[in-house]
Amino acid sequence: MQYTGLLCRACPFLRTGSRRVIKPRKVNSMHKVLFWDFDGTLVFPNEAYSIALDRALRTYGQEIPFDEIRRCTRVIPWHNNQTIYPHPAGDAWWGVLQGRMAPCFAEWKISEAMHDAVFCRYREELNRYEYRLFDDALDTLETCRKRGYECHLLSNNHPDLPQILERMGLRERFGILVIGSLFGYDKPREELFRYAMAEAGEPEEAWMIGDNPECDIKGAKEAGLRTIWVGHRWGQETGERYADAIVDSLSEIPAILAQK
Repeated sequence: MQYTGLLCRACPFLRTGSRRVIKPRKVNSMHKVLFWDFDGTLVFPNEAYSIALDRALRTYGQEIPFDEIRRCTRVIPWHNNQTIYPHPAGDAWWGVLQGRMAPCFAEWKISEAMHDAVFCRYREELNRYEYRLFDDALDTLETCRKRGYECHLLSNNHPDLPQILERMGLRERFGILVIGSLFGYDKPREELFRYAMAEAGEPEEAWMIGDNPECDIKGAKEAGLRTIWVGHRWGQETGERYADAIVDSLSEIPAILAQK
């Protein structure tokens, strides 16, 4: 069965936006930017991909052990060391993901005729997922903006993340959105960081702020950005080696920036 990634276009609220994003306003003073990770940095760590698949399966009467669902969602490109870059982007990204999940669907005795319906429901459930912002996220973003930093999003996430940000009232908080699934590369690939820098106008000062020591911190540092590691919940050795600063909460970040 060939998966085209076009199966959900009939769903009116599931539209993949352009890969291109609006470039930020150019200024004469020193150009300073912050690239923010999303999951685990601005919002609490979560299992959105597994929970959404569980809900989709239950809609069609399938009750699969959650550990098996977790295993299935590990085929997402940035979790899979078999991913070949550049990978398909936009709608085609969804098609690749469905194809990778197909063996799980078959193992769970879901008929091939139902694959499209289950996967479309999965995409809908991902878009409906209620992320929880850290309590200090909005205040920190606003404080950094007032201090002259442009705030941009740099995330490994699915192509519908822009719509989720709109729903959460977060889109206006960021200048550009650099999302791996809309570009064809994921963090920690250097290509994604270089693309982000180019889209931001090659700023003189650029920071990556994230919770993942490999994808956010090591990847950004090797691409020439400064780094702030948030939460340091895991990957202690890597995070400490590559982070320019380590914080327990987002509210500490403005003070860190003021010292640099």
